[in-house]
Amino acid sequence: MAYQRNGYWYRSRREGGKVVTEYLGNRSWVAPVLWLEEVKRQQHELDRAEAAAAREAERELDRRIDAVGDLARTMTGAVLVVSGYHTHNRQWRKQRDASSD
Repeated sequence: MAYQRNGYWYRSRREGGKVVTEYLGNRSWVAPVLWLEEVKRQQHELDRAEAAAAREAERELDRRIDAVGDLARTMTGAVLVVSGYHTHNRQWRKQRDASSD
């Protein structure tokens, strides 16, 4: 952000850990150029905010998809248990009939 002091334009920026003041001049062209830089900066901030909102929307969609997957695994397990299956080493297997031995 630039500022005007006694008719002269200056801009402060950070280089490394220090603040450096840059003299821009006292001409009439300085103000429009600075205005364009400010517009670009605001557009950049807007783009960053839109990208962050898009990332959050994707995260929410991922959470919902994960929830549906968890529900599908739970329902599948319930159907298999009711159908006479059990898990052995994380594999579904049909239980043997005890009466046929």
